[in-house]
Amino acid sequence: MYAVILLHLVKLPVVKYVYMAVNWTHIYDKYKGLWVGLADDEVTVVASGKTVEEVMDKSKKKGLNLPILFKVPTKIIPFIGSFNL
Repeated sequence: MYAVILLHLVKLPVVKYVYMAVNWTHIYDKYKGLWVGLADDEVTVVASGKTVEEVMDKSKKKGLNLPILFKVPTKIIPFIGSFNL
């Protein structure tokens, strides 16, 4: 008894990622120390709050179920160096 295996070849699109720096200065100035929920464009602030839960609730009310969550630091501290895993 032989098994016949059919392979269905699917041409998948090639995904290329372009990494660019994003200017979050306006976010830092307005939301220091808070959690923010960003839209998919990584610039538009959908919601902000003191806790992640608060940001998630506000984002869901505005129709964005999975925002990009980001804790805005209170101070910008430069980092020079590296780390090893």
